[in-house]
Amino acid sequence: MSSPFEDLLAGIVEPIVDTTFGDEERFDFRPAKMSDSVNGRPSADPGRPLATDVAAIFDSAPLDVDESGGKRDRPGFATTTPQVSVLVSAVPWEIRRGDEVKRKATGEVFRVTEIEPDGLTRVNLHLVLQEVEA
Repeated sequence: MSSPFEDLLAGIVEPIVDTTFGDEERFDFRPAKMSDSVNGRPSADPGRPLATDVAAIFDSAPLDVDESGGKRDRPGFATTTPQVSVLVSAVPWEIRRGDEVKRKATGEVFRVTEIEPDGLTRVNLHLVLQEVEA
């Protein structure tokens, strides 16, 4: 059973966050299990079902990195780290490193490399592009 606060977040706050910080897109979440081998590739996890047509926010804006410690005497560098922000309740299982996320609009398939809970109702997933499906 959810608390009134969680209901308020899910019903009012989260739609405002989605509208303000980005357009929702649709994604498929594919569960994977990590290999026992250090160099092994993750494989499908039959214990967790595929989660399809999940609403989430995609972001791949460059991140300005200042490696000079605050006194920039030369140009820094920018990096792009694709990320997806998704409601924890939108995926029926706990997202793990190695799981795959397919961006339905483009066919891009990403692997989850890092998971950052926001402390409330969402997780931000750092991704690495694996392939583009037709």
